[in-house]
Amino acid sequence: MPFRRLVSLLTLLALFLSARTATADTIAITAEQALVFNRSRAEGVVITQTRRGEKFDLISQNDEWFEVVLPPGRANERIGFIRKTEAAIDSVGPMSQAAREAATAAAGTGFRVKLGFLNVDVTYRLGRTDLIREATSDVGTGTGNYGNSSGQQFDVLGSAAIWGRWGIGGGVSYYTRPEATLRPPAASGQPSLPFAASAARELALHVPIVWMPVAGQRVKLLIFGGPTVVSLTQDVVERLNFGPASATPFGIQRLTGTALGYHVGGDVAYFFSNKIGLGGGVRYSAASVEFTEEPGTVWKVGGPQVSAGLRVRF
Repeated sequence: MPFRRLVSLLTLLALFLSARTATADTIAITAEQALVFNRSRAEGVVITQTRRGEKFDLISQNDEWFEVVLPPGRANERIGFIRKTEAAIDSVGPMSQAAREAATAAAGTGFRVKLGFLNVDVTYRLGRTDLIREATSDVGTGTGNYGNSSGQQFDVLGSAAIWGRWGIGGGVSYYTRPEATLRPPAASGQPSLPFAASAARELALHVPIVWMPVAGQRVKLLIFGGPTVVSLTQDVVERLNFGPASATPFGIQRLTGTALGYHVGGDVAYFFSNKIGLGGGVRYSAASVEFTEEPGTVWKVGGPQVSAGLRVRF
């Protein structure tokens, strides 16, 4: 009798295990509608949507997401991510053949850098210190004020996610300086003169570390900071020439310099679609440029900046 009971229990266990092995891991959508993302990160974008009751083969899961196989033709992606708040485990078993193939294909592609976002901005900046230079003449010494780098600049910033919500990026800022004001010596009897330099520009390259905290489906937050390399070109007036015999009113010298500085900032964007939105941010940058032509002469550039413009995410 005990032997027959043991055989019966073993038979039932075998049937139970075979039934389980015949069923793959699947999930079922429990929400009325659920969004499917291309990745389980803050910068993920919606690639399709599902309805209550739809089922998908499960590849993996974590505390917040299900990684699933998408049916052919459903989206351009083979794998999608669904929030756990919108689905539940439907059946449990070994990974299906489709899930194994999708997971193998994804693993075989190796590390791929994907751009998380691209910002294109018009920025207003407040400069740090004025660049003031003396200009000699036959009747005394004048001065030239070349400003403090305040004004509008053009900015582009992009980033690739490399680990979770952290990424590394690159950016470019381009600024053209306004005309300077020259004050001739009092003995010349001349009023202040404008001076539009032929070369008065600043190019900055930024390499930020970016943190992208979760903010919502349509809202994107960024906090970033890192090194900045500034390249500066500035024409200055070395001599003022007065009188009808003067061929040119100015004697000009071109100053150049490159310096390593830093920047920190933040940005918020609102997206009207999966990829396109508008946003704005603030940034502070600083660098001290020593002119190559005049060792020891340093100009502090950078300062607080406010920007607004186009936002694109991928």
